[in-house]
Amino acid sequence: MIAQTDSPSPNRTPERTAGGERQMSKDKGSFTKILVGYDGSPQSIKAVGVAKQIAKRNSADLVIVEVVGAPTYYFGDQPGAPQADLSAYYEAAAKDAEATIKDLVSKANDEGVRAKGAVLKGDTSTVNAILECVNEEKVDLVVVGTRGMGGFKKMLLGSVSSGLASHAPCSVVVVR
Repeated sequence: MIAQTDSPSPNRTPERTAGGERQMSKDKGSFTKILVGYDGSPQSIKAVGVAKQIAKRNSADLVIVEVVGAPTYYFGDQPGAPQADLSAYYEAAAKDAEATIKDLVSKANDEGVRAKGAVLKGDTSTVNAILECVNEEKVDLVVVGTRGMGGFKKMLLGSVSSGLASHAPCSVVVVR
């Protein structure tokens, strides 16, 4: 996980309801911490742009994340399939993702947005990896693209965006 921050967070924190759920800050109805998912797809590139605009308008912190998951062509979990050592794959994918996220964070900071980045490992589920980060970072808005670079299952509706919209403890913006 990498992280970079340009400037300190504002003195605002997301407010909690009696049940402990996060909600928008009362001042100006603004968001205080926004997470955007990036995977290199055209929709995720648009999502990063939208997230930066919202962060700038609300003086919010921005967390840009990319999830490194198992390769879509890997069938090692099938009965009788040979078990492959995926450590080289994960190492290369994480290194590439770190460079990309570092560049996106730098551009956001140059545009006046307080940003940091994280590369998440999503062995079992991209949605779960992002939700864990949402909870850890106390995010009050998630921004994602409609469809990413995933396999056929994600082609129909966008299983990651759909999963986040269904399970995130905060508001979710899905960008087309």
